[in-house]
Amino acid sequence: MKQHFYIFFLCFFFSAHSFTAHAQGKRQFYEAYVTTGDSCLASYNYYGAHQAYEKAYSYIQNTEIAFKIAEACKNYQNYIDAEKYYRIALAQDSVSYPFAKYYYAEMLKYQGKYKEAYVQYNQFYRLNRRIKAYEVQRARNEAKICKTLIPTVPNYENLQYKRITSPQVNTMYAEYSPIQFNDSLFFFGGVRAVDTIMADTAHVFSNYWHRLLIADLKDSVFTNVREVNDLNENGYHVSNITFNKKGDVAYFTKCKDYACKIYRASFDVKTLSFTNIKVLPNPINVEYTTNTTPSFATTPIGDVLFFASDRKGGSGKLDIWYSKISDNDKFENPVNLGKIVNTIGNDVTPFYDARDSLLYFSSENHVSLGGYDVFSTKVDWGAKTWTKPQNVGEPINSSHDDLYYSFSRDSLHAYWVSSRTESKKLIEKAFSNDIYTHPLVKRSIIRITDLVPIYLYFDNDYPDPRSYDTITDKDYLSLYQDYLNKKEEYLIEYTKHSPASRYEYDARNVETFFSDLTNEYERLFLFAELLEIILEDGQDIVIVFKGYASPLGNTRYNEIVAKKRISCIQNFFYEFNGGVLNQYTRNEPGSGKGSIIYAHEPIGETIMDDTFVTEDGEQISAISDRKQKWMSVYSPSAAYQRKIEIVAVNIEYADELFEKIQAEIQTTKKQIEEELNHNTDNEYEDFLEDTYEESEYHENIYSEQDVIRQK
Repeated sequence: MKQHFYIFFLCFFFSAHSFTAHAQGKRQFYEAYVTTGDSCLASYNYYGAHQAYEKAYSYIQNTEIAFKIAEACKNYQNYIDAEKYYRIALAQDSVSYPFAKYYYAEMLKYQGKYKEAYVQYNQFYRLNRRIKAYEVQRARNEAKICKTLIPTVPNYENLQYKRITSPQVNTMYAEYSPIQFNDSLFFFGGVRAVDTIMADTAHVFSNYWHRLLIADLKDSVFTNVREVNDLNENGYHVSNITFNKKGDVAYFTKCKDYACKIYRASFDVKTLSFTNIKVLPNPINVEYTTNTTPSFATTPIGDVLFFASDRKGGSGKLDIWYSKISDNDKFENPVNLGKIVNTIGNDVTPFYDARDSLLYFSSENHVSLGGYDVFSTKVDWGAKTWTKPQNVGEPINSSHDDLYYSFSRDSLHAYWVSSRTESKKLIEKAFSNDIYTHPLVKRSIIRITDLVPIYLYFDNDYPDPRSYDTITDKDYLSLYQDYLNKKEEYLIEYTKHSPASRYEYDARNVETFFSDLTNEYERLFLFAELLEIILEDGQDIVIVFKGYASPLGNTRYNEIVAKKRISCIQNFFYEFNGGVLNQYTRNEPGSGKGSIIYAHEPIGETIMDDTFVTEDGEQISAISDRKQKWMSVYSPSAAYQRKIEIVAVNIEYADELFEKIQAEIQTTKKQIEEELNHNTDNEYEDFLEDTYEESEYHENIYSEQDVIRQK
């Protein structure tokens, strides 16, 4: 069934013919069953084709029919019989069926017979290495994998997983795309029979369709499974649902034949109804392509939709792409994850874990135990790079297909789909997809204090340069992106003063700063995600924003800069996830409803000791000569001081936190007074934060009075 991933047909219709032995000869029996098998195969009825061809083969042992039996068995995941008949076809006529050896190796691997599979993959590659075909390229890779047996090492030896035992969820047919919407609703896809002609035990149905289903969930018990009638449509295979962060918008797929499109619908959780259903336009759905397995994610660059597509510009079959969603629900041009993630095969079912910046997906061509395996890759959103995918290992992966790995919204459970031997089967030798789960114990005990302090860095005099306003309408997302885009400028301006012996050293320190800039920004999103969860749990939280500016500028102006930066970060929390946190500002602490209190401390000039610790552990002067204005802007030491520090505690520890902050403020004031007494000529008092001379850097210098006159 791997070749029909887009729709996941499961057909078992077998149109039986009534023949009488004494009325017809062996040849007539053979031809009649072959005709029936061909008809079943043409309608994707692989089980029926298997039964018919096997009857024909019992009369005449024909190599062509043996190969057809193997093909039919492979397509409904009957790997045992597929292995048998590929072996027969190879023994009888390997020349006429050169690719039989490749599929024979596949069937061996899917059953965990790695040594035997290695021999067949290796032989197939050596015989066909001059042929430019997908199977040849993949055989070379699979031979290496099976030889080393690397995938057999378990990564989660103590992980306790289980198959969902509810007979309404995991049936004898196939299940897919599990999504736990909240603590009481569970969505998934399943193949279901329509218009039953005979009893299930006869495996005779007029057709099968993939349907979206919903179940009630309480204490890990699934009940009241029913179809999502608003989205299911006759004549289409419907599945792969995902929701935006607020839960009021759903994305899902509808497929006809092998072509799938991604749709959007509004969702009302109170009435469980879907409305405003529409197909997504280009650039998501492109003509003559398949677009499937959508997955919504909130990331440091904004909301994005991951999905799999076979459009041009990919690495092979289905590749993973993502498209950024703008504020007006428009989609930007999709971005391919690149060849480090996407392979010449199918790479599908993406799921993004914001907490660890990890993307989980399934692939048939990375190093795997068998069919599709689950992999993870870490993203650096600033550099738009992905790490080499890692196989998550056993027991999540098996020698069978393992797909759709995802977490529940509360990060307490993981779900995935597997066709392993424990799965319930309609046909004894076939492997069917069921839904499995395991707890995410570590995630349930993370505390808010585990993620703070967070340091968010700002470009020189931002936001709103040369303004004495203490409030801004800017959001940190846009400022962060603009700052990140200046990385090359910072490298050039800082290192052009470096002697040759220190150039690489200084450049590396600039790289380190921008890496920290990205890491802290991603931690901000993780912090907000966790904050939402613990507020829903009824906790009372105090968040303090401590604003700093670097010490070169005018003291009064530095305090204004600090206030602007606090305002910018405050905007982020006000707007996060559609304003979901704002409701908690209206709740009283101790009400049990969860509350949040924001406190602002614009400390202004940093109380750092004017040193910067390099990645090699060396301490260097923050601004060794304040007349060197390039140091005041482009040096890592100055950049690290232009920041907002976020501290958060449960409300019972708030008094202790504020005492520490007040002590810090007093220390800062003392430091400022000493500096003013030292610089009696106020040589630098007219500078805004870290500004510099126009003649050298082509940027104007404004005094405090100049700024006031401009307003």
